[in-house]
Amino acid sequence: MATKTNTIKASGLSKTWETNRIRKLNKQIKLQPNNKNLPLALSNISYRRKKPNKREWSKSWKRMAQLFKQFSGVFDRAIMSSNKDESNAALFKTKINSIQIIKKTNTTDKNYFALSARLHNNMYS
Repeated sequence: MATKTNTIKASGLSKTWETNRIRKLNKQIKLQPNNKNLPLALSNISYRRKKPNKREWSKSWKRMAQLFKQFSGVFDRAIMSSNKDESNAALFKTKINSIQIIKKTNTTDKNYFALSARLHNNMYS
């Protein structure tokens, strides 16, 4: 069974964009014979859509950004930087006012996890 890349190479479909571009430029040369840029474009054909070198947002990066945004209200892309100084500066740059301060509950009771203890703490706090 042939893989997708082997079938593309075998059938010659990998340069379809080039033949289509040549066809379109030749059509424009017939329509606009005085245009001096068209022959230059025909002599210099290159693939215009470049694949990115690295994935910008992986699944784990998206989740991390969502967590930062949820808890601090702000997410700076520099937090994910591979440069340690830049990422530390971005971490401490978040505004203290935007961070939600969670009230600590009294955990000194032995029966804190009992329903009655939690109900009592919530009623008198």
